[in-house]
Amino acid sequence: MQIRSSVPNHAGIYLGDGQMLHHLYGRLSEAAPYGGMWSERTRYIVRHEGARHG
Repeated sequence: MQIRSSVPNHAGIYLGDGQMLHHLYGRLSEAAPYGGMWSERTRYIVRHEGARHG
């Protein structure tokens, strides 16, 4: 994801059911809804080759 930067500088892990895990500077990691602002700022999606497709 890209937040206040000219290059991607943030990552999240999609947990399913519209939730992602991420960590903002100065905070503990948290599960948060994926959509809106986060989906607009997503620049790359990377999937492990062993991940199930669904």
